[in-house]
Amino acid sequence: MPRVCAANLDNLARREVKPTLKAADVPWHGWYALRRGIGTQITAQSKDPLAAKGMLRHDNVATTEAHYIKDVPENTRHAMQAVEQRIQALVVKRHEEQISAREATPVAKL
Repeated sequence: MPRVCAANLDNLARREVKPTLKAADVPWHGWYALRRGIGTQITAQSKDPLAAKGMLRHDNVATTEAHYIKDVPENTRHAMQAVEQRIQALVVKRHEEQISAREATPVAKL
């Protein structure tokens, strides 16, 4: 049976996250910034910091509110939605390219 290992986040960022963001011309600021962005966005959408607390797996909502939720102006929220759409389009494109590459690879006959 294959051994299952925890993901190496540095490798994941190097192989997947950074190239995808670079293609979208979005800078990578690290895992903490990603978690802070997630906490901020979940709270902005749900209006409930407990939702962000649960997603980020914090024991105490005070930690979430103090370090992971920022007030976001409306124009920033619209800009983030535009970035999200660009990244999603790149993810779909990359997935389609991977499928095309697999289909183009000849299968060895046994």
